[in-house]
Amino acid sequence: MSDAETRRQALVEVYNQASVCERCPLSETRNRVVFGAGNADADLMFVGEAPGAEEDRQGLPFVGRAGAFLTELIEGIGMTRDDVFINNVILCRPPGNRDPQPEEIDSCRPWLEQRINLIQPRVIGTLGNFATKLLTANPTGITKVRGTPQERVIG
Repeated sequence: MSDAETRRQALVEVYNQASVCERCPLSETRNRVVFGAGNADADLMFVGEAPGAEEDRQGLPFVGRAGAFLTELIEGIGMTRDDVFINNVILCRPPGNRDPQPEEIDSCRPWLEQRINLIQPRVIGTLGNFATKLLTANPTGITKVRGTPQERVIG
């Protein structure tokens, strides 16, 4: 078995564990865990903040309007969604699409760390403040660091 196959199998194992996660109260209101989607061997990973209503229904990240825009951006750099891995900081939709709470982020952090460690992307594109602040361990928001490469701290 190749390293890539082993990595994909390990990612499926992590998904199976995450799909029944009850580490925080969001598990009580979700329809589906939104684990992530894309290439398990991707050099480029995108990390958003949290699933929205449509993502919660489908169990896939970035499938609503923001997803259509992300797809356009990915295609604009000569790639497809199949070339990258897309996921979020937290796995479950917060009620009313509110911001993720610190305890929810802490509960989901190990799932994100496992995905990053298994996929081992060369570049992570953060999509929002919560992803930027978590992955850089820096309180500076995405607006101020936009366009400036940051060092990844977790994963």
